[in-house]
Amino acid sequence: MLGSFLQRYPEIQLDLIESDSYSNLIDSRCDVAIRASSSLEDSSLHAIQFAHFTDCLCATPEYLAANSHPTTIEDLLKLDWITHEVVHGTKQITLTSPKGQVTKVNKEPRIVVRNTHSLKALVKNNLGFGILPTFVIQKELSSGSLLRLLPEIHSKPIPLYAVYQSKMHMPKRVRLLLDYLKTTKWSDETRGQK
Repeated sequence: MLGSFLQRYPEIQLDLIESDSYSNLIDSRCDVAIRASSSLEDSSLHAIQFAHFTDCLCATPEYLAANSHPTTIEDLLKLDWITHEVVHGTKQITLTSPKGQVTKVNKEPRIVVRNTHSLKALVKNNLGFGILPTFVIQKELSSGSLLRLLPEIHSKPIPLYAVYQSKMHMPKRVRLLLDYLKTTKWSDETRGQK
């Protein structure tokens, strides 16, 4: 995402803090946070929505061959769930169809993680199914090493926001980044490549 921005502005230096949990912008001394959320919690912050991605259920072909390939929610509940505690919780799976129909089902996870990289690694190691952003697993979906499950039941678009503290006294580098994010066309397929 930021490679072409840095090529365009070689004089700008970035200090990236990667985290799957929300951090306070003031306490962490961040100029901009990239947040994936259906709603933003702090009204004192400013935000621009610049893209979206799709959350999807996925598992490996090997895991599905050893268990079963689900065709219904009931089938899905028979499989091992690997959950991202911060994003999806540990008590129930919330499924959102492409038409916006929400279904919540109680399910105890087999494994609980707190970051996306661990979730992806465990799913790829045939330990169960997970809910992952398509831009994180695009290569695996294209190669067939991960398969989408029940896209008609869960295929949720998630907005991506650039969140920042104040419009007053904004450093030029921050304004350039925000303008870049607003004017660049993003998609699940290209986001991981820029």
